[in-house]
Amino acid sequence: MNDFELNSGQIQLLNFFNSKVRSFLKNDSFKILDIGYGDISIFEKISNLNHFKITAIDPHGKNREHQTIDYSKYSLFEIHEKKFDLIFDSHALHTLSSIDEFKSAIFKVSELLNSGGVFASEFMIIKKHENLQSKLNLNYLDIENWLIESGLAIRSFVFLKDVVFYQENKESEILQVVAIKK
Repeated sequence: MNDFELNSGQIQLLNFFNSKVRSFLKNDSFKILDIGYGDISIFEKISNLNHFKITAIDPHGKNREHQTIDYSKYSLFEIHEKKFDLIFDSHALHTLSSIDEFKSAIFKVSELLNSGGVFASEFMIIKKHENLQSKLNLNYLDIENWLIESGLAIRSFVFLKDVVFYQENKESEILQVVAIKK
C-alpha cells in the first residue's frame, strides 16, 4: 500500500467500487482501465487486485509510477486496439467539455469493453455550485439512452441527491451506473 491519502471523492469512489462493482471481478486475468486518476488511482488502495492488469489514464494526472498499475497521460479517446474487462470512471467523464463529447465517450467505453465487460461510473448530474469541475448539466435519461444505444446493458442505475462532492465539499447530485457490454 502507498502512503498517499485519498480525498473524500476518491473515498466515495472506493465505497462505490466495493459495494457495486467488486462482485463483477470474477476471473484472475481481468484487465481494468481507470479513467481520470488525478493524483492517484483508487486501485492502489484496493486489496487483492495485484493479479489484475490495471491501466490508469488521465491527460492532466500527476506523473506516477506503481509496481502493478500502468499510469499514462492519455485521454480515453487516445486508447486504441486494447480491450478491457472493467472500465471505471474516477469522476472524469462529467468534466468533458460538451454533451457531444460525453456521448462519444460513452460509445468509446463500449468499444473498449470486451463482451461481458463492466462499465462503472459516478456522473455528476446536477452541480449546485458553479465552481465544481463539471462543465455539463447532464440528464440521466439521456445517459440511460446513450448507454443502451452503445450496446451496454444497465445493471444498476442509482440517483443520489445532496452528495458532498470532494471539490470544496460542495453538494451535488450524482448518478451511479454499472453496465455490462452485451
